[in-house]
Amino acid sequence: MDKVRFGVIGCGTVAGYGHIPAVVNSEKAELVALADVNAKRLGEMGEKYGVDTYTEYIDLLKRNDIDAVIVATPTFTHCKIVSDAAKMKKHILCEKPISLSLEEAEEMIKVTRENNVKFMIGFTKRSSKRYIKIKELVDSSEIGELRFIKQISNWGGPIWGGIERYLWMINRGGGPLIDAAIHDFDLLRWYSGSEALSVYATGYFSKRDIVYPDNVFVLLNMRNGVTGYIEHSWAYGKKSITEFHVVGTEGVVIMEGNEAEIVKGDEIRKIVLGDDKDRFLVQVNNFVESIIEDREPPVTGVDGKKALEIALAALESFRNKKVMFL
Repeated sequence: MDKVRFGVIGCGTVAGYGHIPAVVNSEKAELVALADVNAKRLGEMGEKYGVDTYTEYIDLLKRNDIDAVIVATPTFTHCKIVSDAAKMKKHILCEKPISLSLEEAEEMIKVTRENNVKFMIGFTKRSSKRYIKIKELVDSSEIGELRFIKQISNWGGPIWGGIERYLWMINRGGGPLIDAAIHDFDLLRWYSGSEALSVYATGYFSKRDIVYPDNVFVLLNMRNGVTGYIEHSWAYGKKSITEFHVVGTEGVVIMEGNEAEIVKGDEIRKIVLGDDKDRFLVQVNNFVESIIEDREPPVTGVDGKKALEIALAALESFRNKKVMFL
């Protein structure tokens, strides 16, 4: 197999700027078809890329000239689509979060294993040059033993095309805790090489009639002693704020855009991290290589389930105002 032939299911925002261009630009992949329930959007994307289109994803899955699919649909649809794709022997790259429930996550892992197809979750921080470089610093003991990670992503909002879209993203997608901070939970597992021991979360609702909080503050303890603090908001105000600090026994790494400061006592050294514009391309290439080389993808369905487990425990902590042990 020289190239992996792709179908993309879901042609929304993330697929439009990330997944579809990544497949098109990869030397190891070929875009064959697209599927989306929005006929207008689907038609525009099909015309742009010159590929076949389907308003019913099952018709795309029936094609014998498609080896793999990217599932970039709303989270509550993931389980059914992934299950159908696996049963039709398609390898699957699924957007995060894996699902909204651990039961669905387990079903997705089970069905992909039973049908012997690759199943990867789209945690793009793992394919970002910036985060990979800092992970290398941690692994090389540049700052000693890892002790603490702080991640802040506070976005001014509402951020998706007005209040109706904003409320839909929260009530149907899980809000920032499940839909966005899931990246941070995965990164903490990735950097620490450990699993979560306990989680405590607090926060608030900026508006009435929303199911999930849109401002959250999470404290995590990992089993190996690493502590994580995660702050995520979709309604922070006019200005958006992001921070990423990694603290070790001998120093601190502070990300500043595409650069980082390494602080050791009075010594401050700046390094270039590179941008993360090609993170979707790197992700697709990693996925393709796992198919061609017949090995586990770098981010598995189990990784997706583990991150979701933390997110759901944090949600329970928020609702019940108590520490949750995993």
